[in-house]
Amino acid sequence: MGFIRPKASGLITALLAGAAFIPGKVNAQQSKQTEKVYQNDIYSKDKRDSAAGDGIFLKRYVHDLELAPGTKYEFNLYAKEGDIHYDVMGIKQGLKYAISYLEHEKNLTKKDVATIEYFRALLNESPESDSASVSVLKKSLADKVIDANDSLFVDGVPRVKDGRYVVVARSDLVEENGKKYLPRSLPIIIDVKNSAEELYKIATEKTPVFEMAPPEVAAPVQKAAPAETPVKTPVESAPENKYFLGVYGDAVQNGKPALEVRAGFEPHVSRNLRLGLEAAAYFGKPEETSINTENMRESVLIGPNTEKERTDNTNTHTEITNLGSIGPLISYEHGRASFYAEAGALLQRVKKNERGMSVIDITRDNQIIRADTIAGEAKPVSERRAEIEAAVGMGYRISKNFVAEARGGIRAKKGFVGVGGRIRF
Repeated sequence: MGFIRPKASGLITALLAGAAFIPGKVNAQQSKQTEKVYQNDIYSKDKRDSAAGDGIFLKRYVHDLELAPGTKYEFNLYAKEGDIHYDVMGIKQGLKYAISYLEHEKNLTKKDVATIEYFRALLNESPESDSASVSVLKKSLADKVIDANDSLFVDGVPRVKDGRYVVVARSDLVEENGKKYLPRSLPIIIDVKNSAEELYKIATEKTPVFEMAPPEVAAPVQKAAPAETPVKTPVESAPENKYFLGVYGDAVQNGKPALEVRAGFEPHVSRNLRLGLEAAAYFGKPEETSINTENMRESVLIGPNTEKERTDNTNTHTEITNLGSIGPLISYEHGRASFYAEAGALLQRVKKNERGMSVIDITRDNQIIRADTIAGEAKPVSERRAEIEAAVGMGYRISKNFVAEARGGIRAKKGFVGVGGRIRF
């Protein structure tokens, strides 16, 4: 199976699996002398892509794919001869194959070196693809179309997780009329995101509607015996422990689980009311996002039927780490139960790494005659910023010094819930 050399302006076209990285060999002794050998190149019907007869693909680095129960998506590719078949692999596997293939090429050009560097940056910044989602996408593309018949959602729950995947289009080996067309492969990166709007509609449609229960028939009124005077039991008051240390496990909206440790000073201001100050430290993996932007910077006519186009592609990778927070809290206690509210300032560390790449294409009569790539240097930036955190919770005193708690709230504009406990002393 032949390999398609990637154009630096194209998406990762060197992502082939297994034997796809060994160029096909034609045995001259076994083939007929009259047989002519061609490459069964892959073309695109989409004008935004530049798939051409020489196998160059694509101008778009990443294809965004928003999934919803009614999604229908086609890649609009076709082969010079025969049919197109699709396969799916994880993003890291495909990038590693591409880098390995290019590094073993002879006489690497500056364009090839820049492409390898860009692939390595994407490899480091792209999280591992979900293996179960890869299998679901493979089955979905068996008929070449992603649509509602592929069972991408079960009871409103998406079976494909958000993230990047590699779709590989392959052409057939065709032999007819004394001509042989060798198969080619053309990988494409897709960035899958499940539609939040559609998921919300599904959730609201499945919310049960409760009917009003019929009124109960009143029982006959009977004279009650004189009631004894009840003896009032005093409510158990909480012990006067001013200091506390708590540990909680948090689940964050669209984020990764985290562990937080909270400590503070919370004396009674009345029999049931406490008012105090607390500080928190957070432990866990940072929240990561990666955004790709593309900008057509230049498009000029430089000669008869000859155009020059320059496209700038920028990848911005961001890591956000919660460091700590501090703020007041108030709690109300009744017996062993307690209810509290807290608010404060949250300190975050934000790391950004911006990497740019410019692609210059020269075309004549709609055919690319030259392609140059300029890879920019990475621009890492680190800063600290303050956000707002607020939460409410409830607890139950298990013993004199230990309180089990459940809490929830907003942290840096994202919801979270947590469970844990605190020791008072």
